[in-house]
Amino acid sequence: MRTIPLSFLQNLGVDMKRKKIVLIGAGSSSFMPAILRGLINSEDFRGATVGLVDIVPETLDLIEKTAWRIVKDNKLDLKIEASTDRRDVLSDADYVTMTISVGGDKAWRNDLEIPAKYGWVQSTGDTSGIGGLSRGLRHIPVAVEVAKDMEELCPKAWFFNFTNPLTPITRAVCKETSIKCMGLCIGVDITHNYLCAIINADKKDTTAWASGINHFHFMYGFQWRGQDAYPLIESRLKQAIGVDVTDLAEKINDFPGLDLRPDQPVVGYQKFSSDLFFQTGFFPGPGDSHVSEFLPHFFRSKEDYEKYGIRLYHINSKAESTTSFIEHLRAIAEGREGVDSIPMFEEQMVFGVINNLLHGSGGIIHLNLPNHGQIPNLPEDAVVEVPCSVDTFGVSPLVCNAIPEPIASWTRRWCEWDELLVDAALAGSKDMAMKAMLADPGCRGIDASSKMLDEILSANASCLPRFKSKIS
Repeated sequence: MRTIPLSFLQNLGVDMKRKKIVLIGAGSSSFMPAILRGLINSEDFRGATVGLVDIVPETLDLIEKTAWRIVKDNKLDLKIEASTDRRDVLSDADYVTMTISVGGDKAWRNDLEIPAKYGWVQSTGDTSGIGGLSRGLRHIPVAVEVAKDMEELCPKAWFFNFTNPLTPITRAVCKETSIKCMGLCIGVDITHNYLCAIINADKKDTTAWASGINHFHFMYGFQWRGQDAYPLIESRLKQAIGVDVTDLAEKINDFPGLDLRPDQPVVGYQKFSSDLFFQTGFFPGPGDSHVSEFLPHFFRSKEDYEKYGIRLYHINSKAESTTSFIEHLRAIAEGREGVDSIPMFEEQMVFGVINNLLHGSGGIIHLNLPNHGQIPNLPEDAVVEVPCSVDTFGVSPLVCNAIPEPIASWTRRWCEWDELLVDAALAGSKDMAMKAMLADPGCRGIDASSKMLDEILSANASCLPRFKSKIS
């Protein structure tokens, strides 16, 4: 594969004591504690400054206390800055992460429950469909405003976006500003881990690459010690659903050493993703709950989700986890629990990217970046998820093969939807938002969609300042 240089950074000889990372949305229960914990093991941030930003003063205060507890207990050479105004801490930042949730659980509940009244059922409601659209209308303007502040206060900084809907948000920042922005998600890694578990292979003995868009990628290459492992994966998945696979033992013998590993049952069987794999030849990810929302024409009722065993998202459990998260942070801040109680996952991507940018290890990481030929049969400039080489020269996305049909047609439709959503969010246009709804393959009809949009815009009006004068 050849590479396309995205940008160039001159990081050699940098004074690390001047490094600064700003975490916007510091109260995020899903990402922020793990990123803070990741600073413990990051030699690159010794003597650096960590800026914490959250618009809720009480949450910010708790996160700041937690950060100082981490610094104290681990004897870290870090400076902590905190503010409810991002402009107070953005100056001279080198890296900025964003993990926000405008409107919080209340707005997310509206994204799920209002469409459900009109028969539009969603498993997650944060990426695609009406839930992703509503979330995008809230988050896209904020992300662009952050990037515009960065143009003024830290124009050379990298912007790492974790916030959903990740693809249109990243697209909006790249379209409207000059800031270097990438979308970060562990989705491909989740799919990689799952396929390793299917055949009981050690991950270190496997290689995998995927392409597509965030939360809707397909694994186009999966090898175990250099050998195509898809035939074995197919047999194991068929075995999991009770199909008699007479040649499974023979296939296992084709992979020397793999037969010595215990033959564990397939755990967490992804029925819908497996069905797509049997039909297309490539395994999608990162799990049925996300993949299903990009193919809503397969899911017209709760019964369709139940057939595949896909759990519909319950906002009450999210509210409960948020409460638990706050109590957990309070216990850490007060010294009643150790920092090692914080789970680690997302921070590995952030610090992996930063480490490669600074030290040139040249590792391959799946990232979300504008399409400049990486996937030849997807729209130019659409944000796509592909393997990238990351080193001191910057980020170089790898050029992938054209996506096969019908996967390409499904994906192109969502790339076009992303563009409609970006334009609607930035213009504060109800008419454009309606066009995005009509372009959604899960659309429930013109009248129902119009009423649904009116109700969602009204319910979330306090989070949609650009729509204020246009909400009926």
